[in-house]
Amino acid sequence: MPFFSKREDNNDPILPEVIDCGDYTVTVKRTERKRSVSVEIRDAEVFIIVPKRLKARVIEEVLEEKHQWILRKLKVQQQREDIPPKKYEEGEVFAFMGRDLILTIEEDKQNRVLQRGDKLIMTHTGRQGRADPVARGRRLVREFYEKAALEVLNYKSKTLADRIQQKIKQVSVRDFKSQWGSCSRDNVLMYNWRIMMAPEEVIDYLVAHEVSHMVHHDHSPHFWGLVEEFDPHYKQHRHWLKMNGYRLVFN
Repeated sequence: MPFFSKREDNNDPILPEVIDCGDYTVTVKRTERKRSVSVEIRDAEVFIIVPKRLKARVIEEVLEEKHQWILRKLKVQQQREDIPPKKYEEGEVFAFMGRDLILTIEEDKQNRVLQRGDKLIMTHTGRQGRADPVARGRRLVREFYEKAALEVLNYKSKTLADRIQQKIKQVSVRDFKSQWGSCSRDNVLMYNWRIMMAPEEVIDYLVAHEVSHMVHHDHSPHFWGLVEEFDPHYKQHRHWLKMNGYRLVFN
C-alpha cells in the first residue's frame, strides 16, 4: 500500500503535508517536542504527529502498520455520529448498569436527577427562564451518572483491591475521549464515567482490569491471569466493550 510515489536521490519519499491513503487522508504534523510517532483521530480526521526530522519512509511504515486500526477507529466514530441525540424528554430511555431507565420529569424545589426503581427522575423548579432545556437536561443527567460512577467504581475497586492486599490511593472519574480507565504506578485509578451505561458485568471487567494493573503494570500473561481470577468471563466482557463501547454516549 504505497502512499508516496516521488523519490529523492536518497530514495526517501517526498512527504506531502496531507497524505492520501485511499480510504482516508492523513495530515502530517512535525514538531521538535516529540521523539516518538503518534496517530490521532479527531472528528473523523487523521493526524500523524512526528519528530521534525523523521524520515518520510518511517512515516509511511507507521501508517501501513496502523492502517486497519485507523479504519476501525473511523468506523466507530461514524457509528457514534449515527446515534440520534437525546432530547431529554419524558419517556426517553437511558441505559444504566444493564437496566433501561425511563426518564420522568417532575417539578420540585431543585434541579436534579435521581433514580427511583426503573425510572430516572429529572426534577426542576419550574423557573427556568430562557435556559436551554436540552443543555440543562444533559448537564443534570451527566451529573447523575458521574456521581453514581464515583460511588459504584470506588466501592468495586476497593473490594477487589482488598482481595489482593493492595491499597488504592484515589479513585476518580473523567470524561475520557478514547479510553475507559487507567491505573498509575502510585495506585490512582481513573475511570470513564460513561462505563455506567454498560451492563454491570462489563463494569466489573473494567474494574478487574484496572485493579490488576496495581500488581502488573503491563498486559503480560500474569496480568491477564489475575484479571481472569477476578472475572472468569473477562474475554466475553472485553469483547462486548470493544464492540459496543461507541454506543455509550448521549450525543
